[in-house]
Amino acid sequence: PMTPAAAWTGGMLLFITPRPRLAFAHMTGLFKRTELLGFVHPTAVIDPESFVAPTAHVGALSYVGPGCVLRAGAVLHPRVTLVRYVSVGERSVIHAGATIGADGYSYVREDDGTLVKIEHFGGVQIEADVEIGPNTNINGGTLDPTRILAGSKIDGMCHIGHNAQIGPHACVAAGTVMGRSAVKEGAWLGLNCTVLPGNDVEAGGTVAAHALVSKPVPADTTVVGVPAKAIARKRVGEVMW
Repeated sequence: PMTPAAAWTGGMLLFITPRPRLAFAHMTGLFKRTELLGFVHPTAVIDPESFVAPTAHVGALSYVGPGCVLRAGAVLHPRVTLVRYVSVGERSVIHAGATIGADGYSYVREDDGTLVKIEHFGGVQIEADVEIGPNTNINGGTLDPTRILAGSKIDGMCHIGHNAQIGPHACVAAGTVMGRSAVKEGAWLGLNCTVLPGNDVEAGGTVAAHALVSKPVPADTTVVGVPAKAIARKRVGEVMW
C-alpha cells in the first residue's frame, strides 16, 4: 500500500510505503505495452492444428507447432518455437529465442551398445501469468506433460528437462532442472545451479548460485555448494540472492 504524503518539488507526489521495491514494480506495470495483444506477425508460422486466441500475440519468425494452444493475452516474442503439444496459459510471456516442447534427452542402450531413443508425446503445460526468459529450453514430457505452474518465473538460458515441474510462483534464475524433478511453490533457484534428476526442491526452498542438488531440498531450507548442503540462513520476504 502507498499513501500520498505531500507535494514534492517540481509538482511530483511523494509516496510513503514500507515496500518500495514492490511499489516500484506496480508502477512500472502502468507502462506495460498493450499493443502487442491480438497481433500475429506475417512471418510467424502457425500450424493449422494449433489454436491461437484472438487476444494472443505471436512475434516475428516464431513457430507454433501442431497441437499447441495460446490462450488469451499470451505473448510470444520473436523467434519463439513451440514444437508440439504446448499449452500457454493466459497472460503468460515467452521471450525471444525460447524453445518449448522439444523431445527430452532419453535413450536406452541395446545389448550391443547402440542407443534407442524414447519418443516424447507429453508436451508442455504452461499455466497463467508465467514468464519465460530468452533462449530458455523446456523439454516436452514423455507421456505426461512437463508442467510450468501459475505465476512461476524462469530466467533466460535455463534448461528444464522432461517431466519436470516448476511452480507455482517459483523462480529459476539461469539454472538447470533435470527431468523428473519438482521445484515447488515459492522456491528459488540461483544462477547456474543444477537440480539432478528426481530431486525435489520443496516449498520455500532456496538453491544458491552454482550449487549442485543431488538429494531433495526440504521446505524453507537454503542449500549451497557442490554437492549442495543445508545452511542456517533462510531467504526472507522479497530478498533474492
